[in-house]
Amino acid sequence: MLAIAGVTLDASAFPVARVLGAALLAFCVLLWFARKSDSSEFARGAVACMFAYYAVSAVTLLLAQLSGQMGPMGWGMVLAHSALAVWCGYALLKR
Repeated sequence: MLAIAGVTLDASAFPVARVLGAALLAFCVLLWFARKSDSSEFARGAVACMFAYYAVSAVTLLLAQLSGQMGPMGWGMVLAHSALAVWCGYALLKR
């Protein structure tokens, strides 16, 4: 998946990538339960969690892109994470 962005991993990076993949899976479970919740506080917390993830990942991806660690396709990931951070931030401010 990262090869699309021009990223290659050495053997020591694979465990970290797997742990981060598990965190993203747990994130999906959180959102699955939040969608059926009657509690607006729980839903707002889930959106805040999404905002934090997308904001931090957008900055991290931007720094990686600017330092030359990713190829040209990395800009798409930067743009997508930035747009989702803005969208979640807007949803938090709108309420």
